[in-house]
This record gives sequence, C-alpha cells and structure tokens, in this order.
Amino acid sequence: MIELAASFDEQFASIAPFVLYLLIGAIVFVETGILFGFFLPGDSILFSAGLVAATHGEVNIVILVTVIFIAAFFGDQIGFVLGRLVGRPYLEKHNSPRMQKMIARSEGFYEQTGWWAVVAARFFPWIRTFVPPIAGAQ
Repeated sequence: MIELAASFDEQFASIAPFVLYLLIGAIVFVETGILFGFFLPGDSILFSAGLVAATHGEVNIVILVTVIFIAAFFGDQIGFVLGRLVGRPYLEKHNSPRMQKMIARSEGFYEQTGWWAVVAARFFPWIRTFVPPIAGAQ
C-alpha cells in the first residue's frame, strides 16, 4: 500500500526521458481533450514532471514544456471538435425543457465571457475538461 502512495516524481524518475515526455503529453491531452479524463491529476503530474526535470539531467525542461503545451493545445482543439460533432446533435435529440434551459444558460455564459472562458479554464482543474466541448456544442 505504501508503494501506491509514493509520489509521482519518485515513480517518474526511473523511466526514460522519451517515455516521460510521451506519458506526460498523453495525460495532459486526455485530461484536456476527452471528457472522461476529468479525473486525471493533471496539476500534480505537471509539478512532479517539473521536479523530475529539475533533479535528473536527462530530462530537458524545454522539451517537456513544449510537449505539455502542444498536448494541452491539441486537447482543447479535440474537445471543441468533439463538442461540435457530438454535442449539438445530442442536445437537439434530447429536446426537454430542462435541456433547453441548460443550453440557454451555457449560451448566455459564452456570450458574456467569450474567449476568456476558454483561456481562464486552463487554470481550473475540473473546468478545463468541460469548457472546450461545451463551447464546441454552442
């Protein structure tokens, strides 16, 4: 049980740098782009990856930050496209008064906040997963 509670940086320290870049990029991508990734510990993973990069000479921080940036950007784009392709048809198929009220509230939210909602959502763990698909469904 103690091994399961070990910190991420201890677990990441033993893997090869390429695998670390790939793993961190995949976790960030899934957390930001696919709705079922909301439970992933993205912020903890980023902090631990930074610690590994600081303590182990093989991990290049510039490559790590670039991989994280690209994964987050494409994750947002995929989330938006999924919302566009799946979200609106799903919402139109379920035409209940409750659903219409939720659609109106989300459209009002995006009219009020605009692009700032997507940018600000990057800094809130659970929100960053749901904002791009909802924006795509609008």
